[in-house]
This record gives sequence, C-alpha cells and structure tokens, in this order.
Amino acid sequence: MIVTAGASGSVSLSQYLTPGSSVTYAELTAGPDGSFSTSTFRTSTDPTYKKIGLQQGSTGFVRVRHSDGNEVYTVHGQNMVVLENSSTMHGNTSSALSEQPEALRQYLLPDGDFTVHRARRYCDSMHVNQNENYLELYLYATRDLDWFSVPPQTVTVTPTPKQGSPATVYPTSDASRQGKTRVYITDALSQKVLIRAGDSILANFFEGVGATTRQVSLTMTSLPLITGSPDIDTSTVAGVGPQGWGGTALLNSPPSAKPVAIPPGSYTAYSPIRFYSPSNSPITLVPGYSGIVAFSDNAAHRIWAAWAVTSYQVKITGWLNPGDTRVCGKAPPGNAVRIHDVTTETQDIVIGTGGADSQGNFCVTVSPLYKGQVVMAESNGTFSQPVVVGGAFQLYLPYITH
Repeated sequence: MIVTAGASGSVSLSQYLTPGSSVTYAELTAGPDGSFSTSTFRTSTDPTYKKIGLQQGSTGFVRVRHSDGNEVYTVHGQNMVVLENSSTMHGNTSSALSEQPEALRQYLLPDGDFTVHRARRYCDSMHVNQNENYLELYLYATRDLDWFSVPPQTVTVTPTPKQGSPATVYPTSDASRQGKTRVYITDALSQKVLIRAGDSILANFFEGVGATTRQVSLTMTSLPLITGSPDIDTSTVAGVGPQGWGGTALLNSPPSAKPVAIPPGSYTAYSPIRFYSPSNSPITLVPGYSGIVAFSDNAAHRIWAAWAVTSYQVKITGWLNPGDTRVCGKAPPGNAVRIHDVTTETQDIVIGTGGADSQGNFCVTVSPLYKGQVVMAESNGTFSQPVVVGGAFQLYLPYITH
C-alpha cells in the first residue's frame, strides 16, 4: 500500500501517482490485522525515508493495492485531522472492509499515543429526550460503510440528576447500521428515571480496531431547559432552549408540515413558530396535534422535548416592561399559577405564585423585572410561551417559495 502526504488544500491526481515528479509518499505493507503505521516518508526525487512535519489540514491518499492489481483508496485529511507537527500516521484497513474505499478509517500515533478522527455528525454524539427516560448514543462512523450489522459495544451510561444520586446503566449497542445505541434509564425497581433540565449524563465506551483501543467519554453537563408551548389562538409554538444553539421545530403527521429552523439566539427564548403544509398553506393548531422541538450544539449533541396541543391553555397577556412587578395572563379557572424566570438556560427559578380566578384570569406579584429577563407562566406543569422583558419577537416561518 502507498500513503501520500501533501500540503493543505484539495487533493489532485498529481498527488496520487507515484513516484511522480513532486510527491511525498511511503510504500508499506499492512499487518495481518489490516493495520498500518508509518513515521517516515520519501519523495519523488529522494528515496531516503525521513520524518516530516504533518500540519493540520494536510491532504493525501491512502492507496491499497490488491494482489490481482486492483486498487482502492481513501483521502486522509477528509477522513482524519492530522495532528499538527506530528511525524507519525497510523491507519486501519480492516480486511473485511478493504474492498470498499469508504471503509478506511485513519488513526494517528504521535509519540506512542493515538487519536481518532470522528465525523461528528455521524458518530460520538449524544441525543437526549428531555422529560423522558430515553437517550440515544451514536458510537460509530458508519456512514457509507457496507456493514451488515454494527459490532456490539458495551457502554456505561451514568445520568446524574440536578438533585439526587447518580444511577448507572450498561446497555449494549444496537446491531444496526446506524450505530445508534438506545438507552432507557430505570431505577432498581424498573421505574423510569426521567431526564430533566440541569441533569448531567456521562457515557463511556472503548473505540478502536483490534487490540488498539482507547476509552472515550461523551458528556452533556447541566442540560438546558427545552420547552415547546402551543398557543391555539395564534396557532404558534414557542418556548425556551439553549442560547447559541440552532434548532428545529417539527409538527408530527398528520397533518404534513414543513420543519421550521430555529436560528441560534442571544436569549433562551425562541420566537413563535408557525407551521405550513407542503403546499404552503398555514396550519391551524387544534387539540391532539403534537411535535418536538430539538436543539444541537457544535459537537453534534442534541436535546429534544415533545409538545402537544391541549385545551389546557396558559398564557401571559400584554407586554412586560423593565420595572414591572406584576405578570398577568390566562389559565384554567381556579388553578394555581407560578411565574418562572428562565433567563439562564440551566436555571428555572420561581419568582412569584398566585392563582387564576373563576374567569381564568391571573395577576401574580413578582420582584421588579429587568430588561432581557425571560419569564413564563406555568399551571399544573403546563407552560406558557415565554416573554422577554422589554423585547419583541418576530414570527419564524419555514422557507416558502412563491
């Protein structure tokens, strides 16, 4: 096999063919387990193998020549991030997968240690269903690999509640092409352990090839609060999520609706969302409709929460201004009402309590509000859409063509 190494930038045919006129490369033979490693390279004009400084973004080819003359390849620099100034590159071409150029996965071996490049969109990510006992772990970079099933992997998952003791479960990865591991968290009595805002989750497992493995940890600490609150009067959904994360709002079918992107914002609150059908007709929300609101960070970790339309409506009416000491709105008649400060994504602080009168109206006394504060009303676990003190919202719509 042949490994070429070039400068940062896109690869070209001139970097592929050896010896060529200005190619840096190494010729070597993979081991019995399909692994290979090289710490030195030669050039087209100098047959002496020497160490080189591999810079982040360096590109090149890994070419595998079979005994019958056929050849497959992959591009390193697209499938791996070279350790800056490292002089050694290590890889794997598992014999069971070597017929497929996409199957090559590279590892780096700097000074006796190694790192693994993982395509964050397709592996090493955690997806959490808030307010349920369910999460998903993506452990393998399985995209475009022709595996019939994913090798089983044991994972240690430890959820630590904001208040209380941690619990540990030991699920085995699903034998599915997606490399997804479904984790259901239960206690010693097999009761659901619900994942709430402020909780932390740690997942440990071993990755690597053959005897070359290392422990990997996926962590999500202090989970941000995610809510989606439908409003029948406006047929919109709004709520709170983590600041700076992009998100998506979905309406479950039926009816069919376009997903709505939620851009990263400077507040925990996101603007009211209106759903449209594939034919661009506005959808009126009615009791029984449901969906999810999901947010993802730059490490491809994802948190989502379900929402549903009921006849049990809670809402804040009117604008809130800095210095106000009352929050008024509507809730089911005779029910207790709490006002929550959700300005900080990991904190949910009750700043006032009261109740709705026989007509369903409430006014709850709170400490003076300040500009940019995010507040919601809540009654019996049902939250209103949020209000940003001294601010205004725009309406989020899906992309519509005319």
